[in-house]
Amino acid sequence: MSEPLNKDVDAAIMAYLVGDIEDADLAELDRRVREDPAAARRMAQLCDHEMALATMLNMRQGRQISARSKPVPKKLQRATRRTSQSRLWMAAVAALIVIGVAWVALHNSSVKPAPATRVATVTEIAGTVEVNRPDGKSALKLKAPLNAGDRIAVGAQSRLALSFDDGTTLTLDAGTTLALPSAADQPLHLESGALTASVAHQPAGKPLRIHTAQAEAEIVGTQFRLAIENNATRLDVSEGRVRLTRAADKAVALVDAGFATVATGGTEAPLYLRRLQTLADGLPAQSKVLVGSTAPWSGWEGDVSAPPGTPAGTLAIGSHLPQPGTRFYGEIRSPLFSPEVPSGDHTYLRFRYRADDFKPGDLIKFMLKKKDGTIFHGFLKPEVGNWTVATVRFDGAFLNLGDHALPMKPGESLNQCVFLGAAPDGELARTGPKLWLDDVIVFSAPGDIPVSKLESN
Repeated sequence: MSEPLNKDVDAAIMAYLVGDIEDADLAELDRRVREDPAAARRMAQLCDHEMALATMLNMRQGRQISARSKPVPKKLQRATRRTSQSRLWMAAVAALIVIGVAWVALHNSSVKPAPATRVATVTEIAGTVEVNRPDGKSALKLKAPLNAGDRIAVGAQSRLALSFDDGTTLTLDAGTTLALPSAADQPLHLESGALTASVAHQPAGKPLRIHTAQAEAEIVGTQFRLAIENNATRLDVSEGRVRLTRAADKAVALVDAGFATVATGGTEAPLYLRRLQTLADGLPAQSKVLVGSTAPWSGWEGDVSAPPGTPAGTLAIGSHLPQPGTRFYGEIRSPLFSPEVPSGDHTYLRFRYRADDFKPGDLIKFMLKKKDGTIFHGFLKPEVGNWTVATVRFDGAFLNLGDHALPMKPGESLNQCVFLGAAPDGELARTGPKLWLDDVIVFSAPGDIPVSKLESN
């Protein structure tokens, strides 16, 4: 039984079949047949009936004509063929539409969407973490799968750890937003916050890539931390090496284990490296840093460049120019301390240095200056050819430059420190020796700590 239709549609189909339909009605019927599956089925059904009746009539007419032996005029034959062909074409169109509609319905009901590609698994979760997918947002749970294209948002006071199939692990700090790549050749996108990673060794030519607004990191296999802070991307590498490319100008830094670099959105500063472990780390409890050097040595006077014995791109401050007629090599001057630093039995100067081409008897000289021009000085016998950390105490070992009988007393207020290389007493400075500093701090401690021995001359 046919489906109920608007009577106008049935009337239009019948008018078409008998050849008595206006052009406008034919166009409307054609539209209905193409857009309405029920109209298409009805068209096919009536065309089938009409063609069956036409066949029977033609057979009867053929017998009658044969009996009277009167041929059918050719003009009528051609008109009949045209009408028959037209009706066959319309029926075929309707039948194809019915078949197409049925196939689409069957295909939609039987074909399921391709399953999501799992790329990682939640191994640790604390607080609220959401994942955003095409079908909406949902809260993540422990052991939940993470799929290609997922966007992860870690809430405040929350934390997430996830593991990839190759053994790579990521830990996302509170407030971090990370988008997983939708394809294997795309990078992860760190939108905000910070992550710490331990990356399994990657296939040749296929490093793990993490993109931020300021830079892109390429990792073959290492441990590092990547953070977005104050519109800049900071990379700290604790194991292996990471290649960081700044987005603004494609400047590249190769960051080795134990070093860090910062990429901003501009190009005004080089991608310099700084040691990951600073001299302020590991101080005794209740210590207080009073003065700290900051890369790239703003305010210091000296030669800022990449020193030997550190990765390319590391900036330190050095001096290697002799001062003619004296026993001293060029100075490295600290900025003025603001506020001034009080001396005392428990106030210390700690610095990391490298002395190259120093001969036996050469020394490192310190000059601690007061605001009124008073200078206290002391000497240190250096280790040569390696980066070394030294710690000295602001106490009686520093002597008044004008009167050695007046050693520094606790409570003196100092506003600057100067480092020099010094030839042995009685000799003049020569070309060759180099002194480098790459970290300097002044700090107070709650008690005595081990110090380097100062020389009297």
